[in-house]
Amino acid sequence: MDGRSGVTAQEERPVHVLIAGVGYSFLHDWSVGPKVVTMLQERSWPAGVDIDDWSFSPLDGIYRLGAADPPFDRTVFFGAIERGRPVGSVVRRRWHSAELPSPEVVQECVGEAISGVINLDNLVFVCGAFRALPEDVVLIEVEPLADESWGDGFSPAVEAAIPELLAYIEREAALVAAPASATHEDRP
Repeated sequence: MDGRSGVTAQEERPVHVLIAGVGYSFLHDWSVGPKVVTMLQERSWPAGVDIDDWSFSPLDGIYRLGAADPPFDRTVFFGAIERGRPVGSVVRRRWHSAELPSPEVVQECVGEAISGVINLDNLVFVCGAFRALPEDVVLIEVEPLADESWGDGFSPAVEAAIPELLAYIEREAALVAAPASATHEDRP
């Protein structure tokens, strides 16, 4: 039993965790999700941790989440997304269903998904609207350079942020639930 919270170690441990990168291939910083997935798949992970590239339609995500056996206790999605932060910023945050936008915005996200738009917001908004996500959802966002030209490699700022991104992912894969006192945004 954890003396601080009265919660046993068994109660703190999710059984099945999905860690998934989201993004485009060969689009510089926007490729951080799938490129880091490739790095992660070369490592050993504890039983119950699935590492996957989720650079596809959120409609497919709804199906995959529903088909997971056992269901995921936690999902950790990471990738590049513009939030107006300095390029290379890495922010981990919990996502809650209360953050769902209006049904009209979700419908726009579905339309974008059908036309091939791949990003973290579309994924969580659509999967969340269809109640496909577990209660424990973590997003790890990397601020990309605004350049959307085709090519391999990251900007120097995003390249320098990869160790911080990996540290967040490794912590999430430890299969330990974050303490209830965790802030909305935090650093590793």
